[in-house]
Amino acid sequence: MYKFNQKTRKEEDYEPPVEDGYYPIYCDNMDKKINCAQCGKEITFGEGYTSREIYSGPWGHMVCVDCMEKEMEREREYEKRSDS
Repeated sequence: MYKFNQKTRKEEDYEPPVEDGYYPIYCDNMDKKINCAQCGKEITFGEGYTSREIYSGPWGHMVCVDCMEKEMEREREYEKRSDS
């Protein structure tokens, strides 16, 4: 996995928070239990959002709503700084 660092604007190697967690990019079963790629919290695939920061190849891993809000806040914060 890789994580896009909003501050440096570069990708970094990333180790997910739960060592034996399940972090699919795609799943047919929306009720399948997975882990949030940011915080490790257990959610269902259908509850997840595609991360804007954590990915493998061209696709993002799933994150919970709280982590998605934090990702979007970081993105807005660093976009403002780069516009100044």
